[in-house]
Amino acid sequence: VPSLEANKGVALRFIEGVFIEQDPKAVDELAADDVTAHTFGDLPPGREPLKEAMQRAGAGVSDPKFEIQDVIAEKDRVVVRLTTRARHTGTFMGVEPSGNEYSIDEIHILRVEDGKVLEHWHEFDKQRLLQQLQGKAGTRDARST
Repeated sequence: VPSLEANKGVALRFIEGVFIEQDPKAVDELAADDVTAHTFGDLPPGREPLKEAMQRAGAGVSDPKFEIQDVIAEKDRVVVRLTTRARHTGTFMGVEPSGNEYSIDEIHILRVEDGKVLEHWHEFDKQRLLQQLQGKAGTRDARST
């Protein structure tokens, strides 16, 4: 029986190491050899594809900050609800750098087994993020709804 608290710790370290720090060593330490990251579209399983996708995404933003709202665990799943803030300083999601700051709410779901992340899903309001990146009128703080 997995320890729910241990699984929560793995999930939080994974989010911090992979998405905030952009540390390839965190992928090696915390992801299974055949990890499946559903976050990045049709990414093949494995650590190397995850590292490449992580670096592409991270190259578009500076100074990411994550504020954890909730961490919920049951069986082999951990759900982390958080708010991300960063500055758009490189090409990101096909949008040229604007220098705009953005703030979005996200939900990460991780399947953890034997201290390793086997699968990762990531949900967020893509339209709101793109509006903030492009500086479109009508954007609002992600938490204002």
